Amino acid sequence: MGSMWPRNPQPVLNLGTTAFVEREETLKKTLLLHRRSSRVLAGAGQESLLRTTTMSSVAKPQDLPPSGGFSKIQYDKVPHKTFFNGYRIALLTAVSYSLGTWGYLRACERIRRTRLETQSARNAIQPFLLAERDRQLLTQMRKNRDAEAELMKDVPGWEVGTLYGTPVFNTVGENEWIGYNPDTYYAHADTLKRMENEYFSFFV
Repeated sequence: MGSMWPRNPQPVLNLGTTAFVEREETLKKTLLLHRRSSRVLAGAGQESLLRTTTMSSVAKPQDLPPSGGFSKIQYDKVPHKTFFNGYRIALLTAVSYSLGTWGYLRACERIRRTRLETQSARNAIQPFLLAERDRQLLTQMRKNRDAEAELMKDVPGWEVGTLYGTPVFNTVGENEWIGYNPDTYYAHADTLKRMENEYFSFFV
């Protein structure tokens, strides 16, 4: 047979013990807090109900049309205000063409004067360029003659300006000048240098 006593018996509190007194005070405090909470919740509910009743009883202003009604709705096409009309366009075109023609003629006159001045300068210095060209031609021909004499000095019977003593031109005097041959003039020059200088009008 089992025991009649429970395994975890609850302690029995005597009315005069300290634990019993503390437990009773705790219950009193809990009951007091519960009553206070109930009062606070009841007061908040009444205040909310009063506020709702007061706000709902006040009439709100409604949006109404202004006195005389709303303005008319504009749905027709409103044409833009144009500055240019037929007369103004014609006037502007005439002024533009006039100014353009005046500027064009003025530019043409300036170009004509510039070309005239350039051509006058060319005409003025052309004699000096021709004289310089002739002087350079004679100088180079003299250098070619000296180079020929130095090159053919060991060849017996060779005379400078002749073919073994035979003149190239029989009817030309000793001091008479004839046109030069480019092959003779550029005999000791580079081929590219010759091609570069042959086609220049004033210098050879």
